[in-house]
Amino acid sequence: MTEHSWFNEDGAPGHALRDCVAAATAAPSIHNTQPWLFRVRGEAVDVLVDPSRRLPAADPHGREMHVSVGAAVFNLVVAVRARGRQAHVMLMPDPVRSDVVARVRLGREATPRASALALAEVISRRHTNRRPYQDRPVPADVLADLSLAAQREGV
Repeated sequence: MTEHSWFNEDGAPGHALRDCVAAATAAPSIHNTQPWLFRVRGEAVDVLVDPSRRLPAADPHGREMHVSVGAAVFNLVVAVRARGRQAHVMLMPDPVRSDVVARVRLGREATPRASALALAEVISRRHTNRRPYQDRPVPADVLADLSLAAQREGV
């Protein structure tokens, strides 16, 4: 993939980077508030929390808002990896700006893993499910897979 697909000649984000940020905006969020902002800074994308989108009654401490922003960061990382670049995440990279939740730095080119391709493919198919949960335990092997996936992501 050429560098021009990531950045235009004037340094503005190219179509590959814009597509990755669009994938990040498809993340699930509390009551579809989409409480995130993105700022491209050179070879990195800052992901900011937008406190004006917090729901004080439903989320008085902003926990769900931050979980939503974390989902956007994850989608961004998956999209970058699926497009053939490494993605390096730094959480809370600016000690002065608490609204900058993460910085995703574009790394060198890398062959996308099958897992990144599979996850990126389903980003656009995610949808809200407001039906009640079934009253049955989650199988142990599913819990183990989820735990391993969380550990791999450092969460």
